Amino acid sequence: MRKIIFISVLLCLAMGASEQYIGSQYWNISGGLVIDENQPHGSIGTGKVFKGYKLGAVLGYRNLNNDQVKANTVTVGPEFAYYLLHGSRFSLSGLVAASIGFQRADEKTELVRLKRHRAFVYGYEVGIRPELLITPKFALTAEYRFNMLFNSVVRNNNYVGLGCIFYL
Repeated sequence: MRKIIFISVLLCLAMGASEQYIGSQYWNISGGLVIDENQPHGSIGTGKVFKGYKLGAVLGYRNLNNDQVKANTVTVGPEFAYYLLHGSRFSLSGLVAASIGFQRADEKTELVRLKRHRAFVYGYEVGIRPELLITPKFALTAEYRFNMLFNSVVRNNNYVGLGCIFYL
């Protein structure tokens, strides 16, 4: 998680951006919490703005560490965001994303480590993302997503997070 935050900060400092318009590229960075299992989640994405929607790709990481299981999951996949409301400063998008990835998990008890799992995981996400445009090149976002991840230690969960978008 610390590596993703460090890379996110470096990207924020290194990026130069110009006014948001149809056809522009963007970078988004978000971090938050999976509510059901109290696990941190972070993602970095890139994409392109079209007239009524955004199309991009997202790289995500989440860490689960509780009494029974310790798991690390890395996923990547396409993301489609459709503008439900689109104003000059505020917009609300509906999100649909697919993901594939890898998970490494250790089941444990108080006395011994029981099993080690490595699995190919796949799934989908649906959600909403309000976006507040601060400058023509920078926006703050909040997200709610429902995530279904098959072959995972934790199959479905709810995610809330905060992030930012840089328009190139």
